[in-house]
Amino acid sequence: MNVDPVTQLGGPGGAFPPTLWTVILGARDASDKESQANLEKLCRYYWKPVYWLVRLRWNRGNEDAKDLTQEFFATFLEKDFLKSVSPDRGRFRSFVRAALEHFMLNQKRDEGRIKRGGGSRPVSIDAAEEPLFQLPAKTESVERAFDRVWAQALMQDAIAALRTQYRQSGRENVFKIFEAYDLAPAPPSYADLSHRSGVTEDAVRGALRRVRADLRSFLRDRVLQSVTDPSDLDAEMQYLFGSGEKDGG
Repeated sequence: MNVDPVTQLGGPGGAFPPTLWTVILGARDASDKESQANLEKLCRYYWKPVYWLVRLRWNRGNEDAKDLTQEFFATFLEKDFLKSVSPDRGRFRSFVRAALEHFMLNQKRDEGRIKRGGGSRPVSIDAAEEPLFQLPAKTESVERAFDRVWAQALMQDAIAALRTQYRQSGRENVFKIFEAYDLAPAPPSYADLSHRSGVTEDAVRGALRRVRADLRSFLRDRVLQSVTDPSDLDAEMQYLFGSGEKDGG
C-alpha cells in the first residue's frame, strides 16, 4: 500500500467524531457546541478530496482551488445549509461530492460579491502545486478520482493515528517494521528487514500481521461512520481500498 504525502491533512489528530451523520445533524442545533466542534474537525479531515476535485473537474489552479475549498467548508458549517441535510442521501462521501457540485454551480454567481480568499477559513490547507496524482485519460472518471483521494485521506489519517498509538504504547519498533515494508515503494525481503530490525523473520511477519489488523480495524470503524446502512460496510471497504495487502518473503 503506497501513501502519497504530497499534501498534508490540516488540523490535529485525535479521536474521530461518533458517526458522521450524527455529527452533522447535531450541529444543526446552535447550542450543541460539541457537535459543532466535531463538524469543524470533520471538515479538517476531508478538505483534501474536495480540493483535488475542484482542481481536476473545474480546472482551477492551486491558490484558487484552496480558496474555493475554504469557501465550500465555510458554507458547509452554516446552519441554513445543515437544515437541508438528510441521512437518506446515503454515503457521506457521495453527499460531500453532491454538495460540492451544488456549491460550484453557485460560486460563479457569488464571486462578484465575495472577494476570493476572504471570509471564514475553517480548515488549514497545505497543498503542493504539483497534482497528488494524474488523471488517466479515458480510464478513470473525475468522480472515481475523488473517491480515490478520499480513500487516500482516510488511509493517511489511519496510519498517522496508528503511528502515534504504537509510539505511545512503547511499540514503535513494531510500527517501523510495517512502515519499512508496507509503506515502501520497493519493500525489502523479510530476511533483509529481519537483519535491519534485529528480530527474527517470524517476528517481522508477526509485526506486519498485527499492524495490518489494527489498520483494517481502524479503517472499518471510519468507513462504518460514513454509511447509512451497516450492511454496506464490506462493499464500501472493497470499493475504496480493495485487498491492498502485500505478500513478501
